[in-house]
Amino acid sequence: MSMVSIVIFGCGMYVAGSSHKSEGPVLAAIAMLRLRYNLPFELTIILPSQSSIDRALVTLSSNHAHKALTSENVKLSFQTSCDDVWNSACQSQIRICVVCSPDYHHYAHAKWALQKSADVLVVKPAFQDANEHKQIIELESQSRGRCFVEYHKRWDPQFIYLRNKIIAAESLDVEELIVQYGQPTFVPMGIFARWSSCSNPFSYIGVHYVDLIAYLFDAKILDVDFRWHKRSTTVTRDTLADHVTSIIKWEHPRGDTFDSYIHCNWLERTGSSAISRQNMDILTNHWRFEGDQKARGLSFTETCLNDINPHYILEEIELGGYRASGYAIDSILGFLCYAAGINQREYLLRACPVSNCLDVTVACDSLIQAIHAI
Repeated sequence: MSMVSIVIFGCGMYVAGSSHKSEGPVLAAIAMLRLRYNLPFELTIILPSQSSIDRALVTLSSNHAHKALTSENVKLSFQTSCDDVWNSACQSQIRICVVCSPDYHHYAHAKWALQKSADVLVVKPAFQDANEHKQIIELESQSRGRCFVEYHKRWDPQFIYLRNKIIAAESLDVEELIVQYGQPTFVPMGIFARWSSCSNPFSYIGVHYVDLIAYLFDAKILDVDFRWHKRSTTVTRDTLADHVTSIIKWEHPRGDTFDSYIHCNWLERTGSSAISRQNMDILTNHWRFEGDQKARGLSFTETCLNDINPHYILEEIELGGYRASGYAIDSILGFLCYAAGINQREYLLRACPVSNCLDVTVACDSLIQAIHAI
């Protein structure tokens, strides 16, 4: 089997978790690729500076997925430039790239990977504006690689169930669709402080549900309107807005339309019972769906508990072994397997090709332009 070469841009929360929380779905999925399929591969993490590498090494020292990869003798290296990666000496490699850098680097990193004929997975939000997104679509059409956007809610069992219900319905009229999505203030002020001024809660977290609605109903966006506010306090420092409500008009393939209301904020209290609060309510002419990210038949209460939803990622460390599961793992591992030639058809059933989600980027772009116009 050809050697698989994986390049990751970035080593933040989504890659490796943090020094006090080891959960990071990208590295966990890579560990499962090795443990489940015994693929030979090498791993390169590209970061902007040596100080970034030093911080990443501190995080990785307590990361269970990293320990699992080390025990499997997987070669891991760090670089501050991609110039020497995938040069002419390694043409036989299967090339895989995962872009987890800040939003404003996504375009350059995805472009580099496609030019190197790699399959690319870009975390959301995909690109800064519609022009960048269109250029990547054009570049992909000329590359041997393919580009996907990582919208892991497509792998969440509750939404797989819901999509099946929607497909099975002979006549379905959506009468009400409301989403509430909030994250604590420490997210923009701490985790993403260095680039929070370039983002907003709709572009960062609301996009999940824009893509999800499009996926669930096979719907297209007809019109987008926004309401937002920015506090005069230092809650989110220089962010464009700390609370955004989007009103989106959708068109179903049958021709009928419906509206969605997505309320997202960075105002949740630090002591919330999970890292994020997410609810989705859908009322149709046949049934009501009430989705809650946390309430799934189990309850665990502790003072100021901040924990990842176990259905999103669950790590099991037992007798020196390692196993990671959850819908975030399924999403990323599915891409890795696709790029390595494993279960490709299965991945494509739920994957989000870059050419299929331009509408989401256009929606984010229109919000940012509207805020800047004030």
